[in-house]
Amino acid sequence: MWLAKRLARLIQKDVDVNDSVVELFAGSLGFSLFYGFNNVIANDVDKPLISFYNHLKSGFIPDSGLTVEKEAYYQYRDRYNDLVESNDFGEELASIFYYINCVGYNGLFRKAQRTGRLNVPFGDYKRYPHQKLQLCKNFGQHVKTWEFTNKCFTQVDGIEGAGLILADPPYEGTFTGYNGKFTFEDQLKVIETLDKANCPIIATNSIKSKPLIHAYKDAGYSIYKSLVPRRISRNVTERKPEFELIALKNFTTQRVRTLCPELQKIRV
Repeated sequence: MWLAKRLARLIQKDVDVNDSVVELFAGSLGFSLFYGFNNVIANDVDKPLISFYNHLKSGFIPDSGLTVEKEAYYQYRDRYNDLVESNDFGEELASIFYYINCVGYNGLFRKAQRTGRLNVPFGDYKRYPHQKLQLCKNFGQHVKTWEFTNKCFTQVDGIEGAGLILADPPYEGTFTGYNGKFTFEDQLKVIETLDKANCPIIATNSIKSKPLIHAYKDAGYSIYKSLVPRRISRNVTERKPEFELIALKNFTTQRVRTLCPELQKIRV
């Protein structure tokens, strides 16, 4: 959401709400939902996530009768892991997926590196967030014309004909094991994949990798940084704002800093 707000004037200048938008790493879809785009190809390697989105698209509403209590939470979490391991991506899994997202710690989705099983702790909530179910309904109604895919980012269709592409991969130099290791070579494959597009492109990443910054620069991107709040760390004192990389390409304007004053140019 922070990215969508900071690029709003730039996006509104170059992208129409009916343009085809491709998100290679969909995640929460905060970017496309913020603008209300009508034609989105939303891809993510996380199969339970894409399955959940497809269920909502079909009109499904999560079961609100799940018990919000610590012991029950861990039973539901075990059931979630068992369903995923048995390749059962039905409505039961979708309901538990949403439940864990709402009452697990800090909305985090984290898997154990050794087993691949979800291991997010209980978030100490007291009741089920019934008020959020309307958001699920609203989401399902809005995405009727969207396409959700569960592929490697290199295999996503629609890049050549897109009106805008967003690439928000696992960040270089940070923990990237939520869905398998994401290497520096994979980061370079993102740039290579994006090279097929002629439309405006937005890529985000960690600012800590100078080789990656140079790779984007060499590929013709304009390189910026922006200060972003952090909300994931369990230690509240560690949730300090950090700069993140924003790489832009194929936008028509040269006045990015004027339109987006919270972006700072990186000189490389």
